[in-house]
Amino acid sequence: MARIDRTGIIFDAGRPSATQSDIKFVPALAPAAGADIRLRGRWFLRGEFRDFLYRTPGVGFVASEFDWNQWHSNPTGIVSLVYRR
Repeated sequence: MARIDRTGIIFDAGRPSATQSDIKFVPALAPAAGADIRLRGRWFLRGEFRDFLYRTPGVGFVASEFDWNQWHSNPTGIVSLVYRR
């Protein structure tokens, strides 16, 4: 589950018309993949890729109608040096 916090001002024709504040919980996916490459002895170079996928609520929760009920993706790549005992 993902928690989406929304706080902001809704504008109508360039003028503030309402304030919006809400919290929604939506299903989320978090696929990941990684690999370790042995460098020397117990030292490894680790590469990881993770993605966080979620869908915005269906109506009126985000400011723009174009963002309603849309999938969003937040990919992240990480490289680290690891020592294994």
